[in-house]
Amino acid sequence: MLDKMKEKIDKFWHALDKVFVTKLIITVFFSTTIGIFLGLFMLQVTGEEQVETMTEDNIVKKPTAIENISFYIVQAGLFEEKSNAESIRDKHEETYIWEEDGKYYLFIDISFNKETLEKKYQNNETVFIKEWTINMGEINFSEEEIMYLETLVVWLENQLLGTDDGHALGRLQALTVPKDSMLYNSYKMIQETEENAWTKGKILQLLFGLEKNLSNR
Repeated sequence: MLDKMKEKIDKFWHALDKVFVTKLIITVFFSTTIGIFLGLFMLQVTGEEQVETMTEDNIVKKPTAIENISFYIVQAGLFEEKSNAESIRDKHEETYIWEEDGKYYLFIDISFNKETLEKKYQNNETVFIKEWTINMGEINFSEEEIMYLETLVVWLENQLLGTDDGHALGRLQALTVPKDSMLYNSYKMIQETEENAWTKGKILQLLFGLEKNLSNR
């Protein structure tokens, strides 16, 4: 009797073990399958988001961190008639006539260093020095444009301070900007002007042209 009861109990536990193991295997299988599926799904979603972000970064221009461009100019007169400004211009080596609202400003010198101009014109009461700032404002530039503008400003400073290493213009001319850029006219002028033609008057023309293009944004 006891032997038969023991035999039945052993069969019961043996059957129960099979059921438990089977359920355990099924549970582990489904858990693993779901985990793999969710992992692949999240990887796909994340990958799509990364591709979308990279695409936007390559297309959308970013706000520039470039500071305003400030320099000092020497003004030798303000005229109602351009011919009068031209007659005074002939008395100076390097000049630039800038027109605004029907009036003509005659600029004869430029520097990024105010002290340099003050020392040079300290005994000349017919001219005065004033600061000029090109306001960058809320302009969005591509990385290509930012690099070009930063290189341009460094080259201008070196030109006016006499510290140009002789290769800076070549490095600047090696950079490019797209035709629809606000910097394109300045870029074109840089490309078309020979190195020995960069007088202070020419630099003033470049700076005022740059300001005009940026003001039309």
